[in-house]
Amino acid sequence: MVIKIAFFVFVNSIVFFESIDQSGFGKGYDVLTSGDTVKGFIQSSRPRKNFVECVFRRTRSDPQVIYSPFQLVSFFYQDNCYVSETVLAQGHPTRVFLKVLVQGHLNLFSGKNDLFYVRMDTGRISVLEEKWERLELDSGTFEIRKRKYIGTLNVLTRECIELYPEISAITLNRHELVGIFRKYYYCKPSPHTIYEKERVASVHAEVFAGYELSHVNFNDNVRSLAFTQSFAPVFGAGIEYYTPVTGNRLFVRAHVLISKSLYQYTYQNNTGSSSVYDHIVYNFSYIKFPVGVKYVFPTDKWQPYISVGFFYQRTFNSSAREIQEIGNSNQITTTNNEIQNFNRFLFGYWGACGVSRHDVWGSSIL
Repeated sequence: MVIKIAFFVFVNSIVFFESIDQSGFGKGYDVLTSGDTVKGFIQSSRPRKNFVECVFRRTRSDPQVIYSPFQLVSFFYQDNCYVSETVLAQGHPTRVFLKVLVQGHLNLFSGKNDLFYVRMDTGRISVLEEKWERLELDSGTFEIRKRKYIGTLNVLTRECIELYPEISAITLNRHELVGIFRKYYYCKPSPHTIYEKERVASVHAEVFAGYELSHVNFNDNVRSLAFTQSFAPVFGAGIEYYTPVTGNRLFVRAHVLISKSLYQYTYQNNTGSSSVYDHIVYNFSYIKFPVGVKYVFPTDKWQPYISVGFFYQRTFNSSAREIQEIGNSNQITTTNNEIQNFNRFLFGYWGACGVSRHDVWGSSIL
């Protein structure tokens, strides 16, 4: 049995945020409640904070200015647009920033806590709701899913009743909602802007290095041997792939790892005039191909994730030998034995957890 724990530091080989400097600020501008427009740099490395505040710098070297939703009408950076709106939070009107996904006669917004909002250009803003309610009957307790957002969308798109079947089938996520709005404007053409661009499949490449701590137990039905642990460097490269369906939370991962491990076992016993010394060495180099899925939790700059999958391992260079010394008061006999190597082909399962920086690097325990 082989037990392995690996520690890696990943370095992405692509740049995720264009036009963003190392401090996490991108070019943009604020629209103040006075009507003035101020150009500068807006913090873009913590997008979930943008729902409650806008961190602004007039120049890269200026101190930060934090604007609340009461001080701005809107702010923009890159292809992102946020507007100040009043929504109901726990039954009370609250002023927040909402991210504009679609702007026009019919508007779509995303907000804090993964909520979505809609509004006609002349109407009030409404949240798209999905609730679970508990129903207790004599026969038992049941959970009822109430997709209220379907009725809301049906009312807003009543001029395009051909969309009703598709609306009834969608789930409450950004990709599918933007898709419905895109089809609505195809059905009822009017000026509009879609800030949430239609996504295509994407591939992220990465290289990494680290160390692997592994342990081997050997059992040949005659004896059970516990080898010393191997602490060996590991190098590799990999790719992460996601589609518009899964979004940027669920990835398919594939990597290539190269390493060299050394395991040793030593036994020595002296009884009276006799002695036994047994030394076994396993030394092998391998290439491993882990494949699996990775889920990234919705946070800001620091992103924890979990990953699971299976691997195929190919040993391309190995050696194994045993040195035995058996002696007594008159003679010592030394024997060099060639012993069976590890299987050249191995299959197994793996799991990983770690944390990565949204814009730079990450680490993992595998």
